Amino acid sequence: MNLTNRSINLTFGLLVLATAASFAVADSGAIGRFSFAVIMLITAIKAAMILHTFMEVRETAPGVRVFFLVWVGGVATMIAVFHLFGG
Repeated sequence: MNLTNRSINLTFGLLVLATAASFAVADSGAIGRFSFAVIMLITAIKAAMILHTFMEVRETAPGVRVFFLVWVGGVATMIAVFHLFGG
């Protein structure tokens, strides 16, 4: 793992900003029932950042990277769809 302090700090800062954005979307309620979908999108982006930076997925074979990114997107999409249309 050859991460620099700069890339770790940058990723951590972006994760904090994304968390703050999630709270802002939840508090504002400006986009109604789709705020949950936006929060799930932010969460999926955060998960991809964690996979890429801290779990060394960037150093694996391209197929493994694609698998995990598709898995994160699929799980976030399923949760959002079940929330929006599940009643």
